[in-house]
Amino acid sequence: MSITIYRHTHSDIPHYAHWVIGNFDGLHKGHQHLITLAQKNTFGASECSGVMSFNPHPKVFFNHNKIPLNVMQISEKILKLCELNVDYFYLHPFNKNVADMSALEFCQKITQQLKPQSITIGYDFFFGKNRSGTPEFLKDFCHNNQIKCNIVDPVLSEQGYRYASQSVREALKTGDIPLATSILGHDYILSGRVIKGRQLARQLGFATANLLINDVMLPRYGVYACDIINLDGKDYKAITNIGVKPTVFSHSTPLIEIHILGFNQDLYGKKLRFSLTRFIRDEKKFLSLEDLKKQIQQDIKEIL
Repeated sequence: MSITIYRHTHSDIPHYAHWVIGNFDGLHKGHQHLITLAQKNTFGASECSGVMSFNPHPKVFFNHNKIPLNVMQISEKILKLCELNVDYFYLHPFNKNVADMSALEFCQKITQQLKPQSITIGYDFFFGKNRSGTPEFLKDFCHNNQIKCNIVDPVLSEQGYRYASQSVREALKTGDIPLATSILGHDYILSGRVIKGRQLARQLGFATANLLINDVMLPRYGVYACDIINLDGKDYKAITNIGVKPTVFSHSTPLIEIHILGFNQDLYGKKLRFSLTRFIRDEKKFLSLEDLKKQIQQDIKEIL
């Protein structure tokens, strides 16, 4: 399945598709239900579906501290949308002009550009300046313009909690990867290109790949078990340190350092995709490099 991606307000987007609109951070089980339900209820076999999202996420735009809040990178979102058989992905720019639109202006803009057969949104999708646009407002607008509109109710887990991106963020903050994965309904995956490090880990006998990932929020600092996905056609087990490396580095910018078991080739410049599976321990400062080496050996035993 392939997907066509649009990123600009002047993009020539095919008309009369069925569109699902929302932020879809994480594409968790609730999002997946919304998309698949919309496809099941409104799409004919020969018709096309699209997902419209926003970049940056509105919460990021209004976040004056500029702290990454997204739990899913755009590249991973695109791959997941392909799995969901979505034909078009419109990553609509979110800027001051969009933030200042009234609810009516927003509805007029997207329907003029998309000319959709239908629009599907979640019950909690609000839009327009100061979030003045409600699902009911959009439904009335669509009705007056002969566009089908579907509003999807929340999806609850067997335990009764609502699937939400904020729940994923809270799980990641505590390092609870199994809970985050359960809410997402898919592996928690990160990706980035390998950069040159100080090669101190190599001196300890553990070659590592260093990545600087700054487009998503990172989980609780510490050491994790992880799986490297499709590296030269194979998957590998690895241990990953996420944080500021206080023993040998101690910097305010968090880095990701990965030791891949059974792999010792040059990775500089290559893109790595990896899924975190579980938290092993907090990041800590060791009194000596020898103490750090012993702890890394113990960490490796944890994932064997």
